[in-house]
Amino acid sequence: MKVLLSGAAAILASALIAFASTPSMRKDFLPTVMNQRAPHGAVPPGMVWVPGGTFSMGSEDPRGMAGGGHESMGDARPIHRVYVDGF
Repeated sequence: MKVLLSGAAAILASALIAFASTPSMRKDFLPTVMNQRAPHGAVPPGMVWVPGGTFSMGSEDPRGMAGGGHESMGDARPIHRVYVDGF
């Protein structure tokens, strides 16, 4: 089954995939844990249920990394766990 996400959900999913697949950061990212809770009601036509869950986000100091740039990205550190309710 293919599910198309739009807006913030698509951006979030793309960012999570990109960050989790970056070799230098993979060791600090723990696996995503999806919520097992079902939607509170029927999902409106044209929408999909995003279950939410707990995931890792953030960054190491990218300076000195291949393609890392010159900024320390202090506002994206440290790598930490985040919980998001389903929506």
